[in-house]
Amino acid sequence: IDVRVPKDSTPVRVDLLLKQISANGQLEISQNKPLWQKATNWSFTMSIPGGGLIEHSEEFAFTAPETGYQAMVNLQFTKGETNWTTQFVGNYYIAFGQPRKYGWLRTESNLAQETVFLTYAINPSGATNLEPAN
Repeated sequence: IDVRVPKDSTPVRVDLLLKQISANGQLEISQNKPLWQKATNWSFTMSIPGGGLIEHSEEFAFTAPETGYQAMVNLQFTKGETNWTTQFVGNYYIAFGQPRKYGWLRTESNLAQETVFLTYAINPSGATNLEPAN
């Protein structure tokens, strides 16, 4: 889904099960982006209160870990630093809710846009197996 997130650090919540913005959403996103022509620093933050995220680089994210999740991912991009970029792409395992649900999340954000692109899958059964059903 595509989510419009203000560039002034105002948080937006996304309900991952209903695939829409909702005050009761599990995933919270905020970003601080100056005008891209004058950009020197920008930031991107995601959190899942009562759950969390784990960054991964696996080509096939089929088994989510049961533990090790961080409630928040806070990315700071500073011009001149080795991590400086105008386009961020991150892949994460996610966990949320009671009973616990697991999934994978791909996040894309560009310095010049409010839109954050989310691609994800969640196993509604609560199992850590994320392999697509045939």
